[in-house]
Amino acid sequence: MSTTTAATKTPDPSLDLDQYMQNLSSKKDSTASTTKAKSGTLGKDDFMTLLVTQLRYQDPLNPQDNSQMASQMAQFSSLESMQNVQKAVEALGTTFTNMGDKQAESASAVTSSSATSMIGKSVRFKQENVSRPDIGGAAKLSVHADSGSVLLISDADGNPVRTIQLGGTNDDGTDILNSLGDGTVSWDGKDDTGKYAKSGSYTIAVKDPATLDDTGYAFQDSTINSVTFDGQGPMLQTGTQSFRMKDLVEVHAAKTSVDGTTTTPTTSTTTATDTGASTAAALAMIGQTARFRDASAELGNSKETSAYEAKWTFSAQEGAIGQILDSDGNIVHYFSVADKDSDGNKIMDKNTATGAYTWNGRDSEDNKLPAGTYFLRIVDATGQKTAGTTFLERKIDSLAFDTSGNPKLVTGSIVWSFSDLFTITKTPAATPNS
Repeated sequence: MSTTTAATKTPDPSLDLDQYMQNLSSKKDSTASTTKAKSGTLGKDDFMTLLVTQLRYQDPLNPQDNSQMASQMAQFSSLESMQNVQKAVEALGTTFTNMGDKQAESASAVTSSSATSMIGKSVRFKQENVSRPDIGGAAKLSVHADSGSVLLISDADGNPVRTIQLGGTNDDGTDILNSLGDGTVSWDGKDDTGKYAKSGSYTIAVKDPATLDDTGYAFQDSTINSVTFDGQGPMLQTGTQSFRMKDLVEVHAAKTSVDGTTTTPTTSTTTATDTGASTAAALAMIGQTARFRDASAELGNSKETSAYEAKWTFSAQEGAIGQILDSDGNIVHYFSVADKDSDGNKIMDKNTATGAYTWNGRDSEDNKLPAGTYFLRIVDATGQKTAGTTFLERKIDSLAFDTSGNPKLVTGSIVWSFSDLFTITKTPAATPNS
């Protein structure tokens, strides 16, 4: 009896792979099935299983090409790296989101604190809109501007309606803008052709007539009575009006006149935004006396004594040298920081390490120098190292803000940066009259 031996048939790898895929999709492992259903893609473990299955069922007479094998291994490595990078990016994104939320909460708290500290303060808000006045009436507008600016009134579409020159004088002969750049103008509701504009709201801006760059602003001076809060943050309440912190351009302590009424000082400023902690710190300085770094002094006829002189105050140690320089940096005069000068005039107080020096405007050869700005530098005996600070002592009257929203300290008509601050002391309260 003959025996027939059936030839062994090498399985078709593609059929086996198809069968594997079917088996893989029908797995009853609920966790794996749920993961695949959600992602719709194969993970790195599935990729490795496929690769091993392919190697198991490859044709021995036609094995997998080495280059293809290397390519698949590289794909596997790349896939794993990409998955790891994706996880890292997702974790980093979560971290940044949490940090952003914390920073937003902190900024909101600081802004709210700054707003509540302004209750009772006299403030200046930027005004950007005005309603056309009734026929026969006029709208009064307070402005702060550079010389040569114009007040531009435009409709809702941005079309110019009325241009009011801010130079020159008013009808009574007074200057429209004072020395600080503040002034008041009126709009009778007419356009540039002399016809009444349509009733409604108009935008107002202070511009350079040639470049149309902003050169100032219109404003309202008010006193903050209370602060309310909504979804966008604090609202500063002044009677019947409400303002945002971004509209704030100046803050100052209210001044009480002899008759008991409250007045608001005016100061040259630009646009403003709330800067949180810096604004809160600056508010606390209003009314205090500070020393500001300032090495300059004007040489000329003194209003007090009519003498031709320049004066400085400074802080230094005894034995230092005072050097007076012209605007080109040349040393034109020097003196020794001692108790008294050669004429017996007191220069400095050892107890406070502060002094004052009055210069008659003459150089080392006794030549009278021209009027102008000169600078005092305090150095050590070698003349190489700084050994003192020249300053001006002033009372802080109010705050102003630069174009970046940073608070500035205002003393009279001078605006100082925080970097100019040398020392600050609390101004003692005035003793009531008996």
